[in-house]
Amino acid sequence: MALSVPGYLLAAQGSLSTAILGQLFVALPWSFVVAAVVAIQMEIFPTRVRYSASSIGYNLAYMVFGGTAPLVATWLVSVTGSSISPAFYLMIVAAVIFVVAFALPETSRLSLRTGAERPEPAV
Repeated sequence: MALSVPGYLLAAQGSLSTAILGQLFVALPWSFVVAAVVAIQMEIFPTRVRYSASSIGYNLAYMVFGGTAPLVATWLVSVTGSSISPAFYLMIVAAVIFVVAFALPETSRLSLRTGAERPEPAV
């Protein structure tokens, strides 16, 4: 979130070097997120549906958010007149993901190999 606005400001400067540097500001933190996504997907789905569920979930999310991002970014720039307005969209999406990440269930005590279902919460 913190690098979104500086990244867009750099990318909007008009030179190739600042465009590349701005893209790095936005894309480099994403590599850390992508690395964690695989581990999270393996933990949140039971073994019997893990491959299909993670594949469908990942691709649907990529389709909805990745597919519409250029359209939303173009619309935001045209409505606001600011070339950095997509940075704020990125920050909002990141904030939502941050909240959702804390809502994920804890799976450290469950076996990934056997695919044990989640235990009922203790009363």
